[in-house]
Amino acid sequence: MTKNLGGGAPGEGKCNALAARLRMNAGRCYLHIRQYFLGDDNEFRPTQKGVSLSIDKLGEVLDAVRDLREAGNSPSTAAVVEKSAREEVRFSVVTWEGMTKADIRSYFSKDGMNERQPGKGVRLNLALLVDLERGLEALDRELNG
Repeated sequence: MTKNLGGGAPGEGKCNALAARLRMNAGRCYLHIRQYFLGDDNEFRPTQKGVSLSIDKLGEVLDAVRDLREAGNSPSTAAVVEKSAREEVRFSVVTWEGMTKADIRSYFSKDGMNERQPGKGVRLNLALLVDLERGLEALDRELNG
């Protein structure tokens, strides 16, 4: 299941798109929120910019995106979804290169560290959060009827 959410800033390849997709890996279903680029074969290919979570977290992710939308444009962390005992995904408003963006990023703990370190994620225009919410709602309807 795929919900393409529109273009992003220029970058890798000819064109970027943000998508919320469900993917199977090793017999388990995962939710991916990821940036894709248009390859030479006119097929969208995933980049490393994004996050993945167990499909069991879809409801929490949808709530987190709604919280992020309601946060407005003041830099802050709107929501956190626990991925595991050592990893979480933060949904934040950030200032990046002089612009206010939504940031969805994994944070993880290394051995013996209390503070979590940032990992991979995706930044997007705040205006795209509406489309992301709709895409996640569409995936939820397809899964749960």
